[in-house]
Parts: sequence; C-alpha cells; structure tokens
Amino acid sequence: MLPSNQPRLAAALSADYLQALTQLERVIKTDIEMMVDQNYHFKDDMLKSFQNEVTIIVNEVKNVLDCSDQHLHDKEEEEFVQYHQLALIRLAGSLANYVMSPSQQDTSVREVVKYLYLEVQDLLIFIRKRFPDRIAQNAWIPDNSRWIIAINIKPTVDELRAKLNALGVDERLATIVLAKLDELVDGSIDDFYYYEITYLLEFAYELTRFRAEQGDATMALLRLVYYLNYNTHECYEYIIKTLEQAASEADNNVDRMAILRLAQKELNQIVTKPGFARKRDRASLKTEIGRWLEEEIRFCDVATPQVAPELNGMRTDEPFQTDLTVAEIAYFLKLLIELGIIKARRRIAKILRFITKYISTDNTDSISLQSLSNKYNKPDGKTMESVKVILLRMVGRIDADVDRIYGIKK
Repeated sequence: MLPSNQPRLAAALSADYLQALTQLERVIKTDIEMMVDQNYHFKDDMLKSFQNEVTIIVNEVKNVLDCSDQHLHDKEEEEFVQYHQLALIRLAGSLANYVMSPSQQDTSVREVVKYLYLEVQDLLIFIRKRFPDRIAQNAWIPDNSRWIIAINIKPTVDELRAKLNALGVDERLATIVLAKLDELVDGSIDDFYYYEITYLLEFAYELTRFRAEQGDATMALLRLVYYLNYNTHECYEYIIKTLEQAASEADNNVDRMAILRLAQKELNQIVTKPGFARKRDRASLKTEIGRWLEEEIRFCDVATPQVAPELNGMRTDEPFQTDLTVAEIAYFLKLLIELGIIKARRRIAKILRFITKYISTDNTDSISLQSLSNKYNKPDGKTMESVKVILLRMVGRIDADVDRIYGIKK
C-alpha cells in the first residue's frame, strides 16, 4: 500500500491524481513478486513491451506532478509531492530486495527489476529538481537501498581518487572531499537521509566533470567546493590554514593585509549554486570564509601604524623605476642570493614580491610576480650576457673612482 501518514491529503485527492502512482505500485509490489515466485521468463518482444508500459506509467506520474500547481495550493502541493516522494523511496527499497538476491531470478526478470529500479530513481530525481523546496529533506533511506547506492557509487569514488591524485590535487583536500563518499561506500555513514544522499550523489557527479590544468588543480577544486557549498568543518579549517600560511609569508601587516584583500577579492568573484549545501543548518562556506577574511583585515588595519605624510610630493607606494628588463632584474637578484650577498635562500618569494611592489621598468608600470618568478628560475643566455655587460660597466666605474680619488691607475 501507499504511505498512509497523510490521510487528510489522501482523502481529499481525487483517485485520478494517484492512479499513475497506484499503477506503478501494483507493478512493483504485485507483478514482480508473482514473476519471481513463478520463475517467469520474458521473451525479447514481451520484455520490450513491458518496459514501454512502465515508461508510460512513469511519464504519467511526472505529468501529474508537473501539473499539481494547477489544482493544489502551496501547502497541499507540498504534501502531494512528499506523498509521491516517500512512496517512491519505499518502492525503490522493495526493488532493492530483488536486486540483492538475483540468484533466484530469471535473467529477463532481473532486467525488468533493474529497469524498474532505474525508472523509480529517475522519478525521484525529477521530483528533486522540479520541487527542490517541497521535498521531504529528512526522509529516511531504507537499508536495502543503501546497499544498492554503495555498490553503484564505489567505482566512481575509486576513479575520482585516482583522478585527483593524477591532477596533483593537495592530498589533504582530496581526502576531505572524498571522506563522506568513502563512508557511503563502506556503510559507515550515519546521516543516511534523503537530502544527505542526494547531495553526495550530486557532488560525486560534479567531481566526475571536474577539469583542471595540472598544478592549478587544488585551486580549481577549491572553487568547485565553494560552488557546491561543501561547508563541513574540515573544509573550513583547511581553507583557513591555507590562507594563514599565505599571509604568514608577509614581512609586515601592510603586506599581510594586501594578501588577505586579494584573497577576499577572489572569494567575492566565486559563484555558488543556489540552495545547495552539504550542511543545511550552517552558513555557506563562502560566507564563513568571507567573515574570517573581514576580521583578519580589520585586525591588520588596526595593528598597522599610520604612515607618515608623503614627502616631497612622492607617494609612499610609488615604485622606483629602472631601465633594466624584468629578466635582468631577476638574474641580478639570483646572483646576489646564490653568491650569499643577500642571505635569503628561504625567503626568495618574499623578495620577489617586494620587487614587484616597489620597482617598475621602462617597459611596464608593474612587474608580474609570475613573470619575475619564471625568469628568476630560468634565466636565458642573452640575459646573462647583458647582466655581464652591466657588471663590467660597474667594474669600470669603480676603477675610474679609485683613480679619481686615490690617483691609482690599474
């Protein structure tokens, strides 16, 4: 029988509105049971005909649901949708019983059971997408349906783990995003409610579509995590630690604030999926991280001493100009560090950031950190020769100064 936990609704509705759902229940609860008991065998044409009949019934259920807003008010429509949803969850559980004991069934009957199960799941997906605000989020998933879900999702989870590893995603982040899917597979998940499961299945689907360039994969995955609002405590902590680590490389509060403001700007540009959340009772991940950034920026602002007035008309943040190229600056700096003249082998990133902030060239008003870093790590022969010429000019100038001041000729 259909769920009877809403007798007022059932009594109020015309039998026509429930006819399609009743037909589907009869097929699953009566016809399939008879087929299994009698070891029934479908010929190919009969199997196709049966599947077509099921498809007609399923489409009729969709049509009735789709038109429900024409004959029901808000509260009645919500009850009507949930009535169908809970019935379909139970019917999926009934079919799962047959799937779990396939050895007693004819091959053709197994095909029918599988087809019916997929059609019921398709109906549940239709309800979730058509009525996201009306479904019963806390509906409990039957144990036998859990087993089917776990079996079906396991290959996907294994593929996702290999994919994230191949892309070079940070191991800790990969562990966090796959943790609940792993629990779903091994049966240890506690919150086996309709909403939790549908979220995880949708999350797994989005991960299968995830694409990223190697090296950028961790940041790309974080953007997806924000988009799908994977707002677990573990994910929040991971992002905070990542931001704290980036900010800790700053030499002072001004630089720290600049790093945090950049992170804030990037966060504000991230799009999130409306009405989607791993934890419905928590603020969104984007909101929580945004609050943390705002507090950190405010603290840096308060802790930063006021800068003295600008001197001689020069802005304090105005970069110094040089006729060196970016490549020459990078190689010159590399020589100073590698020869030990500047003791900063472990702080190269900070020095490069300092250069981009306070030095500009004749060809550009600002130096790209990425460009400077690339040229620092891979100097070319032409740059080496030009820096050598500059150094020889400096040596020549030193010789001239020595001669002029001390009268010593070399």
